[in-house]
Amino acid sequence: MLGLSRRCLRRVRIRPPRQFTRPFTVLGIETSCDDSCVSVLDIEPHSLPIIRHNVVRRSLNLSEPHGGIVPNIVAMFHVNALGNALSEVRDAGGLKNVDLIAVTRGIPNLDFG
Repeated sequence: MLGLSRRCLRRVRIRPPRQFTRPFTVLGIETSCDDSCVSVLDIEPHSLPIIRHNVVRRSLNLSEPHGGIVPNIVAMFHVNALGNALSEVRDAGGLKNVDLIAVTRGIPNLDFG
């Protein structure tokens, strides 16, 4: 099974996922390619997340004339758009009582130099 020996499998302990018992608020920041997004979600135990704020900034109009994503142009777009999106959420009162911040890590194919 799974290409592992029985002795190895006996040592593996699979724990059930932890269930959270209190509500919490998550600030999500996404800038992985050509969009900059900021969202605030309220998460309650045993129910679907509620989207409190969702701001999306797209850079398609900057990339289309070049036939695809140009890393230098999109990198500068992220710098400006992310700050503006965070300010918009902040001004709407969305950054109060945030318990967790989730972000994309790294930007594929975009080198900031």
